[in-house]
Amino acid sequence: MLSLIDGGAIYIWTQNKDVLIRNNYIHDLDGPHGNRGIFGDDGVINVELDGNRVFRVHGGYAIDIRRAARVGHKKGSAVKRTNIGIRVHDNLYTGRVRIHIRKDDPRSYSTNNRRLSR
Repeated sequence: MLSLIDGGAIYIWTQNKDVLIRNNYIHDLDGPHGNRGIFGDDGVINVELDGNRVFRVHGGYAIDIRRAARVGHKKGSAVKRTNIGIRVHDNLYTGRVRIHIRKDDPRSYSTNNRRLSR
């Protein structure tokens, strides 16, 4: 099979400066593996997810902000601290989410996200 397996309906690169992803409606995603509605790639930094609706993502995560500390240790990496500046709030979703928030970053938080039983 020649299918994309490492992406999302909205894909967020690792290095960002104040990216805001707001009020999107994502639904009915399916594929062989690794499906995501909103996907923050390895160690994503400086992004806010606000008021998105992500429903029926099969075989993956509605929202995926995964931990990837290894990016900060790679030789030549421009990112020295991963998963900082992450703000995830007021999103509705069905299925699973993975939202990694660093406890040592006072700017990062995840609040008022609600799972619906659709």
